[in-house]
Amino acid sequence: MSQWTTDIRAFDVIWTNLLHGVATGAVWAPLNSLTLGWLSKKLQDQGFAFFYLAFDIGSAIGTALVVGFHARYSQINRSVLTEHITQFSEQSQLGLYSEHWSIANRAGLASLEQVVSRQATMIAFNNTYMVIGCVLASLIPFIIFFRYERR
Repeated sequence: MSQWTTDIRAFDVIWTNLLHGVATGAVWAPLNSLTLGWLSKKLQDQGFAFFYLAFDIGSAIGTALVVGFHARYSQINRSVLTEHITQFSEQSQLGLYSEHWSIANRAGLASLEQVVSRQATMIAFNNTYMVIGCVLASLIPFIIFFRYERR
């Protein structure tokens, strides 16, 4: 998903979400067994409550961080992209802007603003998914700590 562009097809979103759902289902049941299987029957209800409380808090923190990253990257990318839009830029002097993207009138500026905002948001989306991917890849070595010995 960190390689998507603004011209994304519906099929790309559908198969990515389908893959995500299958992977979540394949991981969730073994994770519950590894985490809670060693508890005695008397403590399992408290273990489940604590496990899901920790999951909900971690999920809320992760969601807040992802939204924060996305907002930050959107603002940074927008400011970087707008730095290159001046009447003195090479594209403007060579007439490479579309007739809809004129910096001489309000309609052209509004159209240009819309394109810049869309591109900045897409770059932020890609950067955010790259951060998520790196964080998840860094957690892979911790799999060796999850061992479940049968009784």
